[in-house]
Amino acid sequence: MTTIFSSRRRHYVPIVSIFLIMLIMVALIVGMAGCGQPGIEYTPMIAAGRVHTVGLKSDGTVVAVGNNGDGQCDVDDWTGITQVTAGALYTVGLKDNGRVVAVGYDFYGQCDVGGWTDITQVAAGAMHTVGLESDGTVVAVGWSYDGQCEVDNWTDITKVAAGNLHTVGVKVDGTVVAVGENDYGQCDVGGWGNITQVAAGAEVELAKWDLF
Repeated sequence: MTTIFSSRRRHYVPIVSIFLIMLIMVALIVGMAGCGQPGIEYTPMIAAGRVHTVGLKSDGTVVAVGNNGDGQCDVDDWTGITQVTAGALYTVGLKDNGRVVAVGYDFYGQCDVGGWTDITQVAAGAMHTVGLESDGTVVAVGWSYDGQCEVDNWTDITKVAAGNLHTVGVKVDGTVVAVGENDYGQCDVGGWGNITQVAAGAEVELAKWDLF
């Protein structure tokens, strides 16, 4: 009887060990998925839509408050996010793998970003979304009645911004390009130089000059 029991126990211990190892591996995988890719720095930031506010936490997760009538605050399951931006009634997040996610109002296709890859920055206008690709080109989806999504020929772009109905880009040489509604001259940026950053409001343009 003793010999038979010992034999069974010798087989039982390795099985338990394998089971414990599997549990530890699963826990590590789940932990890594919740915290984003290791070694990537997640810089906290905020973004504001028409009536909702979005916050990016230091662990790559996202929070949102405000009007959620179109699901623009449904970001609880987002992980590995490096940047957030908010349109009028929708929210966009850039993931640490260069992919993009979006939730909220999508009547004009402004949330159709699931096929984007190698994106380094995103910007959201009222109803259009802009993505800067790693090679300096730009993509855009959504409402383009005023031409705000006509960025296919842009190259050497380092920063993008999206206003209500227009899109702005900073080029490698410090000059600026813009497309879209220009009723108030918000796209009259052709003479700008030494620009390092831009921001676009509803009908106004802001820029940061490189003075040195």
